[in-house]
Amino acid sequence: EPSEEMLERFGIDTRYIRMKPPHNFKIHLDSDNSYVDEWGTRWKKPIDGLYWDPVEHPLKNARVEDLKRYPWPDPDDPGRTEGLREDAKKLREKAPMAIIADQPLLGLFESAWVTLRGAEQFFTDLYLNPKFVHALMEKLTDLHIRFYENYLAQVGKYIDVMMVSDDLGTENGPLISLSHFREFIKPYPHSLSTQFSHGVLGNYLFADSTHQANLYTPFAYKSE
Repeated sequence: EPSEEMLERFGIDTRYIRMKPPHNFKIHLDSDNSYVDEWGTRWKKPIDGLYWDPVEHPLKNARVEDLKRYPWPDPDDPGRTEGLREDAKKLREKAPMAIIADQPLLGLFESAWVTLRGAEQFFTDLYLNPKFVHALMEKLTDLHIRFYENYLAQVGKYIDVMMVSDDLGTENGPLISLSHFREFIKPYPHSLSTQFSHGVLGNYLFADSTHQANLYTPFAYKSE
């Protein structure tokens, strides 16, 4: 996290606030420089590398019925929002900067294929197991809604921007066909956006190398 002195020196006109770690889960780094996150995904980074890569996907071989039994993260863990309201209020009172609430999770699509299911299996599911894709996306949407509800209940009236993002494309084009995007992905961010009850005016747009910036409908959510 950059120091306040550095932010001021370079004239940065935004400040971030972030959801905190839960009380009920702690990360333990293993001897091979890998760890398992609270979603059950194992991440590993080469000793001389820069990035953590997902190397084990906990739902790779799961079936629809397994989703009900899976030990999902608890969005209501009090550690996640402990002191957030006070932190956001202090930022709001400190300076006339734009306050951004950083996203507490990977995007819905990323959560599905990058971490939980794995790219090969998830993209195969789009053709061979569409029922599982919808079941997984519905479960993730329900969890994300609860995360954002708890988050915005604490910081909503103090922030200017609520960050929500996803990774849908590459430098050369979308990761999946537009027909698959509209069938399997698009309905769920829209469902998420309609649940916001604390916040500010905002847009949720999809723009990748195909320049399809109209695939996600802009939405507004009103501050209480």
